[in-house]
Amino acid sequence: MSKSFEQTRADELEAVEKAIDALSEALDLDTLW
Repeated sequence: MSKSFEQTRADELEAVEKAIDALSEALDLDTLW
């Protein structure tokens, strides 16, 4: 169960990173930060 949870967590983090990459391509993050 622990490994399954860790794998799910890793998949979620990877999805978040991909979403951030997509946003950074769509928006100029320099204007937000």
